[in-house]
Amino acid sequence: MKAVTPHALYRRICNLSLFTFKSESTDAGSNRWKIVASVCLERFPIICPELDATQRRYKELVNAVELENSLLSEHEVRLMEDQKRLEQRKTNLSDDTEESVITAQDFEDSSSQELEAFKKRYMLGTENVTDKMSLKRCLSRKLVLAVYNPTKKRWLFPEAYLNGDETLYETSRRAISTVLDADQFLLPYGYAPIGFHKFKYPKPVAKQNNAIGEKVCQMASLSRYTT
Repeated sequence: MKAVTPHALYRRICNLSLFTFKSESTDAGSNRWKIVASVCLERFPIICPELDATQRRYKELVNAVELENSLLSEHEVRLMEDQKRLEQRKTNLSDDTEESVITAQDFEDSSSQELEAFKKRYMLGTENVTDKMSLKRCLSRKLVLAVYNPTKKRWLFPEAYLNGDETLYETSRRAISTVLDADQFLLPYGYAPIGFHKFKYPKPVAKQNNAIGEKVCQMASLSRYTT
């Protein structure tokens, strides 16, 4: 067995330490992940959805049962009182000189006008469903904002890469700001992500970006939009 001198042993230890340091530096660069904040911006339904066939049949059945078993409503009582008042005026048996009485028919007319104004405001029945850029479409359904990412060539949530000492919330605001006014539309649920996923780049892309892949954190936000 060949003896190893202290000087040779020292050189071997130095070479081993240098090799280990270079390996750690290389791994630190190649093991880097890009952090992405992806924003799920939701607009919840503004109005109730229309009833389907089964729900309409059930509603008609419940209304029929209620009509058979219920007493007169206040509106029906007002209609009867208005009819009596008209008959008394015709026979001059009423001393009622008040002309500012709101009859049940007046109430029905004002209610009909209010309903028409409501339909016009929310464009019920005249909604242009082909206008995908309008927030006034599909008011009975939830909408989610999606933008086209030219780099990844697909439709995704607005997203941005984490820069420097930014927090995920700050990065999410920057991602939304590229599409719309964050102060006007963005109402975050919280400052922590609601979901997470990661994926690795293909080898050529990983070498080009000097990163293994992306770690995507989903941030949920509510739209401030109101009609």
